[in-house]
Amino acid sequence: MVRILLILLYAQSALADVREFHVAVTGDDANPGTEVLPFKTIQLAADAAEAGDVVVIHVGTYLRPSGRSRVLEVARSGSDDAPISFTSAGDGEVILDNQGGGDWVVYLNGRFKPLEHIIVNGLTVRGGVSGGVYVRNTSTAIVERCRAIDNHGIGIYVGGGGANQIVRRCEAARNWIGIKVGNNLLTEQPTAALIEENWSHHNVKEYYPGDSDGVQVLGRGNVASIVRGNVVHDNGDDGMDVGMEASGVLIERNVVFNHVYPGGDGSGIKIGTHESFLKPSGGHIVCFNVVINSKLRNLDIAGNYRTTEKGLRPPPIVIYNNTLIDSGQDDIYIEMADAVLLNNIATASKNPAFGSCRLRVNDAMRDDPPVVVSDFNLWGNRWIKAPDGSPVTDQDSHSTDAAPRFKGWPEWSVEADLMSSKFGKCRGLSLESDSPGWGEGCPVDAMFLEIARQSSRAQWRETLTPLAAKVVTNVGTR
Repeated sequence: MVRILLILLYAQSALADVREFHVAVTGDDANPGTEVLPFKTIQLAADAAEAGDVVVIHVGTYLRPSGRSRVLEVARSGSDDAPISFTSAGDGEVILDNQGGGDWVVYLNGRFKPLEHIIVNGLTVRGGVSGGVYVRNTSTAIVERCRAIDNHGIGIYVGGGGANQIVRRCEAARNWIGIKVGNNLLTEQPTAALIEENWSHHNVKEYYPGDSDGVQVLGRGNVASIVRGNVVHDNGDDGMDVGMEASGVLIERNVVFNHVYPGGDGSGIKIGTHESFLKPSGGHIVCFNVVINSKLRNLDIAGNYRTTEKGLRPPPIVIYNNTLIDSGQDDIYIEMADAVLLNNIATASKNPAFGSCRLRVNDAMRDDPPVVVSDFNLWGNRWIKAPDGSPVTDQDSHSTDAAPRFKGWPEWSVEADLMSSKFGKCRGLSLESDSPGWGEGCPVDAMFLEIARQSSRAQWRETLTPLAAKVVTNVGTR
């Protein structure tokens, strides 16, 4: 009995330490910030909040105060068991509006002193010149169930250092770039960020669509980030762009479609580094994605791999169990990179001059060509094409060259309601039971171990052996 009383007293003491500051458009900054007597400005609550406190923001539109650059700037840290939270009260939409001025609407400012343990939940941010939300040098920050819409710059940006940031169940729409993690221009990069189950769409800068991607993961030192379960479509350039020396990125279970905007590159998922002063990186894993209707390529592994010194090529890029449909050129294009291709479906290109999968090598790499292992795929036109256009006949001994038959194609859909438990689920893309590729495939983990054992490249063993121990045995193309 005494023990129970002590536990209850401890719990009551912990709850007493959690303060709530309330903000309402009808409030007054002379108030104490209680639910009955709320503040009027969000920044006043932010300046008062300390570790463990919650700022509850009630329905309404909060404009950038005169003389300030932001609606909300956070400069204090929470702690592991007591984060600082900024959350909607749940009584209607909460809009933070920079009205086309200032820079960022919401700024987690770890520029001079690193921050950690900040939560931003349920807010709509719009009208920022630089962008909507900037998570700068802030570790273990969570941005969830927010809408970053109609900003001149980036919808949600994680940059400038820090680790283990999470952007989850957010919408990024009608910005220049949807969601961005890292930047090649900064020396400090975020690490191990998680971009999960977001909806990024219709992000485009009309006069410069060439960088208007749905999701970007960039920068040297940006290692082991995860891009999972997102729905990305109708952006000005590429759906997803992973490059600028980012390495070891896991790209899985995303649905990416309709990247056909005039002036943009138009790749569904692009991996690579085009700047000559940057080094290529590898170790990426691309699996269980659906990519449909890209103007250029559905999966574009390009970049400056051609400049890699002999023997220093980065670890392989592992590509398995993806479904790639209707590209303007090759469904999969691999430019001078080591790669593993297993259990993928890639239909024939809409342009008969291109193929399901094509490799490219230039003369500088003839004596050290990339190694590509490919099998158990369903190619729309059987063979991977070599640089000279000839079929690569020493691969794909178990692959098939017939077209897949989906139950609903060409009618298909994806759930894009962020409140739905079925967000990201596709309908109409299940294979018919008598379709080529149905029930076929290989146990991916076993194949990885076999490839690692047979490969002479140390990087392959380092990449594939631990991966084989982690993945579930996946049999079948989807």
